[in-house]
Amino acid sequence: MNATQFRDLLIDARNNSYRLRATAAGVSWSPYDDNSVRAAKGFSLAEVGIPEMFYDFTTRTPVTPQYDTDWQDELFSNAGIMRHNISVTGGTKAIRYMASVGYMDQDGIISPSNHNRINARLNLDAQITKRFSVSLSYSMYDAKNRVVQAEGRMINDGVIQSALMYLPNFPAYDENGDYARSAMIAMKNDWGINFPENPLAIAHELDIQEKMSRHNLNANLVYEIIPDLKLSARLGQQWYNYRYFYYRPMSLGRDSAVAYSDALKPYNIARTTSTYDVDRLGEFTLSYKKDFGRHHFDALAGYTLQKKTYDRLGVEATGFADDRIHEVTAHGSEATDIKLYDTRKAAWSMMSFLTRLNYSFDDRYTFTASFRADGSSRFGVDSRWGYFPSVSTSDSSTAG
Repeated sequence: MNATQFRDLLIDARNNSYRLRATAAGVSWSPYDDNSVRAAKGFSLAEVGIPEMFYDFTTRTPVTPQYDTDWQDELFSNAGIMRHNISVTGGTKAIRYMASVGYMDQDGIISPSNHNRINARLNLDAQITKRFSVSLSYSMYDAKNRVVQAEGRMINDGVIQSALMYLPNFPAYDENGDYARSAMIAMKNDWGINFPENPLAIAHELDIQEKMSRHNLNANLVYEIIPDLKLSARLGQQWYNYRYFYYRPMSLGRDSAVAYSDALKPYNIARTTSTYDVDRLGEFTLSYKKDFGRHHFDALAGYTLQKKTYDRLGVEATGFADDRIHEVTAHGSEATDIKLYDTRKAAWSMMSFLTRLNYSFDDRYTFTASFRADGSSRFGVDSRWGYFPSVSTSDSSTAG
């Protein structure tokens, strides 16, 4: 609704609340009773009061709104995207390669949100000898995000809910061109008004940034010992790094505390989180395939190893002298001004042995037998291993 519609809604709502409470208390009432009269009768202005910016009791007329702000129009905008990709392929009969690099820069529809990313890929296939071949693949991306906290409730700085709740009767900017801050927060206690902060100020001044990178490296080596008998090794590793930065300045009001007030100090915090994740995998197999007339036979045996480590460290800081440095390192001098808040360390490993035998006759009758044994550090101490045998047969023949 626009500013005039909200003004009329509030006036009607508060007068109805005043009437109901006065009637229940057995006292007289009039919609023209000013706020001092309503308060003198023992009623809370947070329930029955009408702020002077909405109604002039001396003239008994609603006040013409000075502003009519469309907060969604102020908050949302068109967003551009830029993307570039380059790829190269080539090779010889013995070696083939493919390489690509990409770059993307994308703004969000709520300024100043932004996503910036670079990615690369390299594939290499080489026939080293007649019996030995190698395949290598590498991929990576590195990304940076400027985050706007769009989701969540307004009490937790959710920008979209704040925009939906902020009154159109207030301006987006003050006379100096700065964000008009804490107008609704200032009315919370006296007038019972909801208390979001200016959503534009939250979007631009709540400093949330992310940095992340992921690298994948895989190698596949195949050696043909004799015709149809191959020894294979597949090795892989993935690295993932993630950094999170958060800073809430004194320029953003919250709850009953207006911008720059001392009551905001508990909310003036910085956080940083570092996550390092490594996943390693090794698979080693021996396989054999052979056709004898209408008989087909293949067998595989091998084992796999996998290990994953995860390390996350989070630090929270308070006691900042001002808003110039948005880092935990600028925390106050008290021992309680810095603490761990989100820390975790974990690791697990797994080993597996596997065998499989397939036989088929005339592409109609098949027999399959397999066995797998998995051992994991996640299993209980007395049951580290699980065993999984399997046998199956099939007949795909049909009546002609």
